[in-house]
Amino acid sequence: MKTELCRFWLNGQQCENSQKEQGCGFAHGQEELQKKKGLSRQYLTSVCKNFLEHPTKCTYGQRCIFQHPTYDVRKRQQYTDMMQDNARYTAMRLFQDIEGSEVIYINTYAATTPRLACFKAICNSAKDNGDDFVDPQDEEVSPFSQDSSKGQI
Repeated sequence: MKTELCRFWLNGQQCENSQKEQGCGFAHGQEELQKKKGLSRQYLTSVCKNFLEHPTKCTYGQRCIFQHPTYDVRKRQQYTDMMQDNARYTAMRLFQDIEGSEVIYINTYAATTPRLACFKAICNSAKDNGDDFVDPQDEEVSPFSQDSSKGQI
């Protein structure tokens, strides 16, 4: 089953394996490309921890089920660069017809960057809040919080 493109074909080179009796096991074009079977709903929804440590540490490479960002996620990135990566991951999820693939994951790599106070106020659980600890005394009053004494929402 040809679920990945041939690296020779991608580089515009003559495929060495196509001359063999069994032929090349990789697709030579989109028309030969088939969907992978049994992928998790979590396919490409989070960054590969091994890749983050060092790009050569992930032994799966292109076959990894986690994201391998184009840019160093430990450095501040341009919004457009992050969106290009996320568009690529969404397209890959849609092609594989993963259950829930219509959900667009916008990974802004919040784990390495402190959240803005307005997002901390919106996300009220530790899981949604990236396990950020917010000291109630340090937190500003949010315009989204309900204050029954003033009748605001």
